[in-house]
Amino acid sequence: MKKLKIAFLSTYPPQECGIATFTYDLVNAIDKTHNNVETNIIAIEEKDRTYNFNNKVVFKIKDSDIETYMESAEFINESDIEVVNIQHEFGLFGGESGSYIEYFVNALRKPIITTLHTVLTNPDELKKEITRFLVEKSEKVIVLSKSAIDILRDSYKITKDNIILIHHGVPEYDNLSKEDIKRKLGIENRFVLSTFGLINPGKGIEYALYALGDIKDKYPEILYLILGTTHPKVKRLYGEDYRNKLLKIVEELNLERNVVFVNKYLTKEELIEYLIATDVYITPYINREQICSGTLAYAIGFGKAIISTPYLYAIDMLSANRGILVDFKDSKSIAEALEKLIRDKNFLHEIERNAYELGKTMKWSNIAKQYVNVFKEVIYSRKVQVA
Repeated sequence: MKKLKIAFLSTYPPQECGIATFTYDLVNAIDKTHNNVETNIIAIEEKDRTYNFNNKVVFKIKDSDIETYMESAEFINESDIEVVNIQHEFGLFGGESGSYIEYFVNALRKPIITTLHTVLTNPDELKKEITRFLVEKSEKVIVLSKSAIDILRDSYKITKDNIILIHHGVPEYDNLSKEDIKRKLGIENRFVLSTFGLINPGKGIEYALYALGDIKDKYPEILYLILGTTHPKVKRLYGEDYRNKLLKIVEELNLERNVVFVNKYLTKEELIEYLIATDVYITPYINREQICSGTLAYAIGFGKAIISTPYLYAIDMLSANRGILVDFKDSKSIAEALEKLIRDKNFLHEIERNAYELGKTMKWSNIAKQYVNVFKEVIYSRKVQVA
């Protein structure tokens, strides 16, 4: 049987980027579960960087080089690739607000499916125009939260009926003992909090640290793991200013026994172990408009009790008592939520169960199946139109 040939336009490992990881995990899940689909990557890389990609990458676009956008589209046009999935985030592409993506789309003669990782409630005119352009040019548009659908219809006045929700995927993992993993990591008998991801000022981690400062004497067993390196783009512009700010707060509040920084880009195996060891996951993010969070999705997938600020994705995902929402930039609110979960283990376990029920539907194998079904629908529809 002839394989379906799909191309994904995205960043890709070894790039340290949330969308690169998302695409890698999605492609890997499709490869494992669908032997009748061939996946290929059109990789975006910065103009001053060259990455040692694996053989999935069949073409590379330099983000600020318009010619490479056109050349990659022509490469796909001349190939037997049947559909292209654009993983879209404004910051991935060159031009103002990533406008160079329009050169690629206009030159492409194959059907497009776009995954929108960012949908802004109050975009400037250029971002609004780019989003509308992508929706109009795409056979299907995939969003990662229900709020994104509402925003596209209300704020962007998009009426095209091609927008569908497919959740962010989460890893499959063995049902390992939390206490065994804690012993392995040397953190047994600790009440473990964690935040993971590429560290940047938008994470709002300082507010979680101030919350710990308020309650550490009452609950000395608390240990907060801050997992991940500084975001590469932040590091190039500002060095380690934000991490140093956090380290200074730890010192000022005498939190050295209660906070551990794991300053590395975690492997999937390491991340799984840290998440299994976690008692409460915290996303104290400060951007109200954040429409997706892979880290929050992972925490839900692992059935964790979660404390989060009410950015859009968190509001969607933590409804139905799947977590506790706290105020933005409010350490007192975080401290109160932590105390409630520490004191009331029945409440904590109820939240865990509710999160797990949603999380088990978000395994990458399920998400891969949904994507492949969309690919097949678009390819079949196009063939029927041609016939």
